[in-house]
Amino acid sequence: MSCIKFWQLVSIYLSRNVTKYPMPQKPPQSPTEYAKRVHLVKSGNTTLRIYEGSYEKECRDETRTYCQFTAVYVQAGQRRRKTFSTLDAALDFTKDMAEKIDTNRLDIAAMDNADQQSYAFAVRALGSLGETIPLHVAVEEFVASRMLLPTGVSLVSAAQDYAERLRDVVTVKFVHEVVEEFILNREVLVSRGEASTRDLQTVRSHCRQFANVVKKRIDLATYRDVESFLLVNTDSRKTWNNKRISLTRLFSFARDRGYLPQDKRTAPQRVKPKKKGDSDVTTLSPLMLVTLLEGATDEITLWLVLAAFTGMRTSELERLEWDWIDSKRGVIRLPYIEATKQRKRSIPIQPNLCAWLERLAHLRNPSGLVFAAKAQDAVIAHVKGKGIEWVDNWARHSYGTYRATITKSVGTVALEMGNSEAMVKNHYFDQHADEEDAQTWFAIMPPDRPANVVEMREVA
Repeated sequence: MSCIKFWQLVSIYLSRNVTKYPMPQKPPQSPTEYAKRVHLVKSGNTTLRIYEGSYEKECRDETRTYCQFTAVYVQAGQRRRKTFSTLDAALDFTKDMAEKIDTNRLDIAAMDNADQQSYAFAVRALGSLGETIPLHVAVEEFVASRMLLPTGVSLVSAAQDYAERLRDVVTVKFVHEVVEEFILNREVLVSRGEASTRDLQTVRSHCRQFANVVKKRIDLATYRDVESFLLVNTDSRKTWNNKRISLTRLFSFARDRGYLPQDKRTAPQRVKPKKKGDSDVTTLSPLMLVTLLEGATDEITLWLVLAAFTGMRTSELERLEWDWIDSKRGVIRLPYIEATKQRKRSIPIQPNLCAWLERLAHLRNPSGLVFAAKAQDAVIAHVKGKGIEWVDNWARHSYGTYRATITKSVGTVALEMGNSEAMVKNHYFDQHADEEDAQTWFAIMPPDRPANVVEMREVA
């Protein structure tokens, strides 16, 4: 084959396979120009690059050209880029990154066989999770978790406890969701007569306050959440205990619905109630009661004398019905109430109270409640109008203290007040009340009035 024919065949072959064997292209720019647009940053054995470029942007009907500097580096096995508008900013960042990378390389190079085996084991352990987690990310998460745990508690034991608490949880609910569900349940019970309106108002107020503060899943709410809420949102022992009881009922409701584990105490149950002290028992003198009765309306007077001479609780006075007052037999019979667990008991009508009831007989209805809604608000306003500070349960405490002084019987006072004998002994028999004051208290009678004066009921 002649030389000319050979090269003809080669030319034909190359023309048919030009896409398979492309001819080398001319570089877009000369090596000198390329070097000017690449900045090298070194730290030890590490070299990073900054690529200088530009881009155009429309601005106010004109095209402007802006410089752009791109730092390129490798982090966690991935190639990354970060752009800057000035070379100085790019150099500062790249120098810092190069130093960090070089330092890590030195640390890795200095590892002995044991360290290398530990590193390899850690990587294999992370791989068993079935997802790509860089080793440094796993270590950062481990350190952050250990810092949240008390000294001596391992991360594994904390995770086991968390998993065990969630074992019996059927449905995940947030606190505010459970609160609204609990309130709706109480509203249904009120409509059926199985719960009181006062109880509904109480739990609605307390539980919604808690939901506004603790915004998390109810199974993650801890006793510290409850304790912190009570510390900030209560100003007395009574308020602390009342709100604690409301939250205990809320969490018990959540446990019954399967939102909390069934075999563990709830967070509010772990918070201790505040115990009563002697300072919690406040009594009034007979003279002070007489002062309160002066100038009071008939409705306020009726509230004051029933509270002072029977020792009934505020909630019992609000539910009191005329049919329960038997003046002929000298007794007030309080029935058992399922909604509030009020125990059935009888309270003797003292002679002075009988005289007050006769004086206020014009207020009596054949049936129904003795007091209108929020009647205590008018009583509190009247007391404060006298320049006297209102003290919760002062009338009940006064009755218990003076009756204990007169009867000398723990059992008698406990039955009349609906308390345990231990509570009566601790809070009323230890007050050392004066016997003369006790006798005077139950001798306070309605003032005499002219025979030609007839009391008229107010027109509604």
